[in-house]
Amino acid sequence: MRPFAVVRGALGAEALADLRREADALAAKTPPTVANGCVLEPVVAAAGDEWRADRAAYAAARRETCVSALFDALPRLAAAHLGAPDRVFLFNDHFVVKPARSDVAFRWHRDVDEQLASFAGPRRRYVSCWCPLDDVDEANGCLVVRFRGEELPLRCAAGDVVLLSDDCEHASGANGSAFPRRALYAQYSDGAVGGDRPLRLAIPVDVSRRAAEEAAAARPAAGAGPRRRGRVRADRARGRRRVARRGGRDGGTRARARRRGLGRRGTSPGRAPTATGRALAPVPVAWRRCYAVAAFYAGWSRGEQGEAGNAVACLDLGLMLSDAFHRPLALVDLLEARLGVDADAPIAPPRPRPPVVDARPRTGADVPAFERPSVAAFERACYAPRRPALLTNCMAHWPALTTRPWASFDYLRRVAGHRTVPVERGAHYLADDFAESLCTLGDFLGEVELGEDGAYLAQHALFDQVPRLARDVATPDYCCLGGGPPTMNAWLGGRTKSPLHHDRYHNLLAQVVGSKYVRLYDPEHSAALYPRDAADVHAVSSRIEDIDDAADFPAFAGAPYVDVVLEPGDLLYIPPHFWHYVESREPSFSVSFWWAPDRGGEAP
Repeated sequence: MRPFAVVRGALGAEALADLRREADALAAKTPPTVANGCVLEPVVAAAGDEWRADRAAYAAARRETCVSALFDALPRLAAAHLGAPDRVFLFNDHFVVKPARSDVAFRWHRDVDEQLASFAGPRRRYVSCWCPLDDVDEANGCLVVRFRGEELPLRCAAGDVVLLSDDCEHASGANGSAFPRRALYAQYSDGAVGGDRPLRLAIPVDVSRRAAEEAAAARPAAGAGPRRRGRVRADRARGRRRVARRGGRDGGTRARARRRGLGRRGTSPGRAPTATGRALAPVPVAWRRCYAVAAFYAGWSRGEQGEAGNAVACLDLGLMLSDAFHRPLALVDLLEARLGVDADAPIAPPRPRPPVVDARPRTGADVPAFERPSVAAFERACYAPRRPALLTNCMAHWPALTTRPWASFDYLRRVAGHRTVPVERGAHYLADDFAESLCTLGDFLGEVELGEDGAYLAQHALFDQVPRLARDVATPDYCCLGGGPPTMNAWLGGRTKSPLHHDRYHNLLAQVVGSKYVRLYDPEHSAALYPRDAADVHAVSSRIEDIDDAADFPAFAGAPYVDVVLEPGDLLYIPPHFWHYVESREPSFSVSFWWAPDRGGEAP
């Protein structure tokens, strides 16, 4: 039996919603703490013992529709990992909910050494299904496994399933994020643990081909009516995901793959498709997935031949040009270890920052400034009334500004200089000369250092592609308002411009390196900003491409605005639908946090 495996997208949206609902209800009833190890039991006590070995009795005792995942998708995965027996036994399940900013961590251990160590019955092999209900990485306590002498963090999206053999050594860290980290832990054995007296549960689940065919026959045919709640659809079990995101700039939106995938392509209502998007638009998703699989095996093959650098380049192409499902980050970690990537080596101090010349001066009213406001104060003064705000002294603890400074391009080269990234070229995304090309981040940083203007690594999911950089930043606590973790994107370039546009998301724009000029207009003045028609491919952008050459738009000059120059360590709150123009005054690196789309829209 393999020590571990990660199955992407094994649980669909309905199953995730049910599991989250139950986990939240249990956490409200019995708050997770250090004392209970953050473990929440779905069934603590019930009349009689029938529920311990009978599926129907257990479902009745649990009174939750989400038990379908326990008896459908998960046992089939467990059976495949155990060697495909016709029947497995659910012998334990519970939720693990680590509260926000808690220090609960699980030390290195093997389940076989502890869970059944004192049990005198016959030895049973078993597999644990660890099902994250939220996106997980090192910041909020993802699983880490030891494999061939290396410690591998298993970064997963909500709905993925990690399969752990009973002898796989694993651990998990504390949750340092501003949101709870929820997971379901279900365990299946190849025989009843405890026989007639179950250790906890001994519920048989038939996973034979015949059982699968009978279950399929019992499901409604296409067009026969609504599907049953809680059943994992076949396409979800195979990990299929739909892709669709809207597009914009600097705190804007862009076509991008669902659930934090790296594929950024597609036509958005806010901006024209990029060069890669135009090339991929007519390509069916199935072929893009085939490309991702081919890129994976090409990368693996080149890695086995000692070509680790070329292997990582293959995998980057697979990440960017496929869909959100294929994210071979564990393989990338192994290959980078062979390349000798060491993000913790001593760092040379950043070069002196040259003076900014020929920069746009501030001409508008001030953006209200707040020094490190509490979440409640931010909600009261900014979030609820939807007022832009400059938040200062909120990023002083970021390693990107201190111990691992991004202002040192040598550090960025060491960590990610060999990674392939998409770079936008041209005056701006509305310009006739707009294009996009692929190059290594190291080569792009060289262009920025040489003063190449107009080249922009814009709205790229760099922190999904290179998770090492994600540890250098921290999600602002203010993103907890409105629900749901934010989406992070990177904005890196020389002197760049983003034309006037608006978005429907709350946005915190964090300035890490260099400075940016930002001008904001209240949406009540939209008529004077000459918005494009709703059917236009650039619907969220203004018809005014150059704010310095707006003679053809007479009402624009009278529109009031506020403006601000962001310096390293500044955080700018941009409410939904506020028009904004952004201009980098020098080599600049920013991070955007988008969350809580307006009017119930889809998160970015």
